[in-house]
Amino acid sequence: MQIQCPRGFSTKRWFVSKKFKKQILLPEKAGENGVFAGVWNLAEGGDQFGGPTRPRIPIVDKLRLMRRCGFSGYEAHDTEVTPEMVPIIRNYADSLGLKCGMYTPSFFTDVLYKDGAITGDDATFDRALEQAKTAMDNAVLLGAEVLVLWIAREGRETAL
Repeated sequence: MQIQCPRGFSTKRWFVSKKFKKQILLPEKAGENGVFAGVWNLAEGGDQFGGPTRPRIPIVDKLRLMRRCGFSGYEAHDTEVTPEMVPIIRNYADSLGLKCGMYTPSFFTDVLYKDGAITGDDATFDRALEQAKTAMDNAVLLGAEVLVLWIAREGRETAL
């Protein structure tokens, strides 16, 4: 089911209930700084039996859609807004009135990090450290006030 956000959509959030087949409007949930969401929520998805489950949406279209749906800002990984894209995305997001709320290096999609970015060998750790430093610089350039270091694939040699 494709849902189009209505014009002037800024004070309500839309949800569609498949069970009741009707539109449900929820009260404003803007919070102190607005409503932010990760651009990965509009990703092509994945399936344990194969590749993407939806068509790829370019980042500029994701940002435009998020703004149209009433979001105040976006969150992104360094694989979604690469270092080369940072100035372009910052200018484009600014033109839409979107803020970057959070930026993070992706330590879980590259096969190099299969044993963990921090718990991997020295070369893996060194690369992760450089990637984190670059992400910090890019977070500042994007105007993000939050940098998340999600160490998602770290393991332990012993049971807890």
